[in-house]
Amino acid sequence: MKKSQREKEFFKKINWAEKIARKDLRACYQDQGIFASPVNFSDYWARDSFWAILGMLEIGDCFFVGKLAW
Repeated sequence: MKKSQREKEFFKKINWAEKIARKDLRACYQDQGIFASPVNFSDYWARDSFWAILGMLEIGDCFFVGKLAW
């Protein structure tokens, strides 16, 4: 089955959004944890870190998750 141009554009946008999400998540990584939002907060919030860990595991950043779990 051949993909339509519309499907190709859709997946192109999804891939672009995924790259942005990876970059933004990784920008929050710090040695002590994950910032809730480097722009608005300079605190480590356990709730946000726990949710971010799920994203980290999904994108393969398992080493950093292990560092947080000490």
